Amino acid sequence: MKAVRLIDAGSQLNELVELLPSSGDVVITRGDQPVARLTTADKQPTLRDFKPSSVGTLLRPLFSADDDLLAEMLDR
Repeated sequence: MKAVRLIDAGSQLNELVELLPSSGDVVITRGDQPVARLTTADKQPTLRDFKPSSVGTLLRPLFSADDDLLAEMLDR
């Protein structure tokens, strides 16, 4: 991982992008503090990559058509 100062990153952006596949991420710093990270686009997962293993009750309807909700509220 390479670190570059923010002031230098602007003028070296083309070179930094070319280095990404071989050097991995590039961290951009302001002073000694990291403020941004350059990374290759193919490393970033999309929401389609995340598959829930179980959603169980989240997808279950809260009630069915057979439920008599009014009778339940009136304690019948």
